[in-house]
Amino acid sequence: MLFVGDYIYESAPAATAVRRHEGGGEPYTLVQYRNRYAQYRTDPHLMAMHAAAPWVVTFDDHEVDNDFAGEIPQDPAKQSHDAFVARLTAAYQAYYEHMPVRATAVPNGPHIRMYRRLDFGRLARLNVLDTRQFRSDQATTRAGAEDPSMTMLGVEQKAWLLRGLRHSPTRWNLIASQIMMAETDLQIGPGKLWFYDVWDGYQAERNALMGELAAVRNPVVLTGDRHLTMVSDLKKDFADPESDVVGAEFVGTSISSGGDQDQVAFHDEWDPRMPDNPHWKFIDAHRGYHLFDIRRDGIDATVRAPETVLRPDAASGTLARLRVEAGKPGVRLI
Repeated sequence: MLFVGDYIYESAPAATAVRRHEGGGEPYTLVQYRNRYAQYRTDPHLMAMHAAAPWVVTFDDHEVDNDFAGEIPQDPAKQSHDAFVARLTAAYQAYYEHMPVRATAVPNGPHIRMYRRLDFGRLARLNVLDTRQFRSDQATTRAGAEDPSMTMLGVEQKAWLLRGLRHSPTRWNLIASQIMMAETDLQIGPGKLWFYDVWDGYQAERNALMGELAAVRNPVVLTGDRHLTMVSDLKKDFADPESDVVGAEFVGTSISSGGDQDQVAFHDEWDPRMPDNPHWKFIDAHRGYHLFDIRRDGIDATVRAPETVLRPDAASGTLARLRVEAGKPGVRLI
């Protein structure tokens, strides 16, 4: 089981949520973060999943604070640096205590080592990223997103990732990325409009990584965050629709967060953007998960979704099947 972030949410209780958070506000202390994990672990289906299979986990932002970057909170006017460092320390300690991670992840105050690599024989290498602790603060403009000094990974992690990709002995080279790597152009028609918290906000580093993937054997990125299923080709240059495809990305939806989404409203909003994002192969707004059957000749992916997240006994069904062929970058519906 690969889980790429937002295992808990630090948000205050809300009557409209699928489940109401405990407490009276956001967690800031170690006790409060422990209580939030304890509440999540009362879910019998989550307990069963932890019992059924080993997990590979990493965190995104909501295990700490929405859209944080390194030691910079989402709202620095409301959280001083010292206060946020204390919050990071509490959040990482609670994460280590409750999640299946190795001793290498023992926190050092407001720091925790999460990026790591797992090899599954000669079949697959999984590079698990940390896209929170080492990133530059998010841009607020397109020019800022194109600033070559912007980094998502930081110097050491980027060098570590490139070594692992360039010298990999495996058939498949998987990257677990908390946030979407393929472009999301929100602007219908000419021009570009991006989300800045994801890889689109770090254009130079993302584009350089796409160039590196062109020389990597069978790269596939596995991503979360978006609360949508978005399966894409990865392009060497997203500014050029004719540029080479260098890999594939599967963005998994949320398991239950957000509740049952209005599918008509989703497609009314997102389908008009498809012509500006021709690398998207499949998008969907159901809750659920992805299953991957990884073999030497290809990866078969199944997008699964329950009828509803509001009834624990709801049956799940298959929404789509996709395939990545070994030696042929990209992904296709089958």
